[in-house]
Amino acid sequence: MRAGASMLAACLAALLAACGSARHAPVVENPYVQSAASYASEGVAAMHRGRWDVAERSFARQLAASRMADDVHGIILAHYNIGMARLGDGRRQAGDAALRRVLELARHHDEPVMAARARLALALDRARHGGIPGAAIDVEPAWPADVQLSAGRLALYCHDIGAARLAYARVLHRAGADRQGVVLQAEAHLGLAMAARAEHDDAAAATELQQALMLCRRAGAPRVAADALVMRASLGMGGGQEDLERALAIYRQLQDRDGEQRALAALLAASSVEARAGWQRQLHALDAH
Repeated sequence: MRAGASMLAACLAALLAACGSARHAPVVENPYVQSAASYASEGVAAMHRGRWDVAERSFARQLAASRMADDVHGIILAHYNIGMARLGDGRRQAGDAALRRVLELARHHDEPVMAARARLALALDRARHGGIPGAAIDVEPAWPADVQLSAGRLALYCHDIGAARLAYARVLHRAGADRQGVVLQAEAHLGLAMAARAEHDDAAAATELQQALMLCRRAGAPRVAADALVMRASLGMGGGQEDLERALAIYRQLQDRDGEQRALAALLAASSVEARAGWQRQLHALDAH
């Protein structure tokens, strides 16, 4: 027994020694962090389709997985994603609460980028609903592309075209080559088109819209594509009424009532006298609901 035990101990010692002397240390990844990243990707994809309820459920799972990983940054990011999904769904009060939770956690854990994301989202929501965006929000040039995009949008609301152009240029410089990066680039080109139109440069706006549409078709960004089509039709360029009908079909597929209303109103204004009655009926039917 003693000889056998000694041999077993020697074998175990040799095995442990072999493991310790391996040339490459094993890579250990927290499975909860991986799960959180997967749920976040699912949520973002659902947001691109306008499926806000599906997105929020994915982000709630992201939050749960981040808590299991004890990943503070992941927890803050999940709260932010939940807030954005709620705002997209028109649930402003619930979205505001989630974003204020982001601010609280970001300040406590010294996460300035996440704090800026939340502040920009809150300011943009106020601006979209006719409120005053509030004090200027400082954004560092090296911060991620999505933060630059929000800064550009807010600058447009504040009629600061120069700041908007600079922010959108930073998006194009910093956005990655993956699907999310291409969508961010498309949104930046759409923002640059809005900036050009604000300066009455319709030719430059049309060029930016063409770039946006090309990127939307490449990455699959239907809402951005629909917005670009409506804007291109308003410039009197592109397919005109056909652009508006394509945008209307996208908005309906996304169940985006605001977008559908904009497209119908534009079709009503652009159509012949004979066609107006049909668009008017559809617009009234939408308003009735």
